[in-house]
Amino acid sequence: MQGLKSTPTVELVGEDQLVIPTADKYRPAAKSGDSTAQYNLGCCYEHGWGVEKSRTEAAVWFRKSAEGGHAEAQLNLGWYYESGWGVERDLLEARVWYSKAAEQGNAVGQINLARFYWSGWGVTKDLQAAARW
Repeated sequence: MQGLKSTPTVELVGEDQLVIPTADKYRPAAKSGDSTAQYNLGCCYEHGWGVEKSRTEAAVWFRKSAEGGHAEAQLNLGWYYESGWGVERDLLEARVWYSKAAEQGNAVGQINLARFYWSGWGVTKDLQAAARW
């Protein structure tokens, strides 16, 4: 079973026109430590919006944001560690980040943490903990 991760937001302009954000919009605030801008910049690198697509660089920005307490970034960083996207695959590290997102009430983080407890990935298998999440 594949895990779930957060997807970035795009804006709808008019009836059929999407505006996809680019890295230049977020870079200044991200470099100043704004965790939301860091998350958004990570999404830009993940998808190649205004920059060359790079999961490694996306992971760098998701980590900065996640360390600042951004739940969506924590979720995505967990996914990166679970999948080995831009980082070495590490289920223990994935569980840490899913836990942080889950504890903030992130529903997808809770689902992914429950999967880990159910399967015994990065944690001792615990069906009761899986059911709680």
